[in-house]
Amino acid sequence: MGALKQMEAGRMAVDVAPELGVSKHTIYAWKVKSRGLAVNEGQRLWQLKDGTHRLGNTSTQS
Repeated sequence: MGALKQMEAGRMAVDVAPELGVSKHTIYAWKVKSRGLAVNEGQRLWQLKDGTHRLGNTSTQS
């Protein structure tokens, strides 16, 4: 994937996406898939991380 290699080289998704005619969200979805995860698995992973972070914040506020 040329877009991902460009991002690894330091370019931002916002700059790469219009050149390819896709949104930055599509590029991020490609990035998740390229790590061996399906998009919904990547989204679930982020939800779990966010939930864990929130649990940590809640327990420290008590």
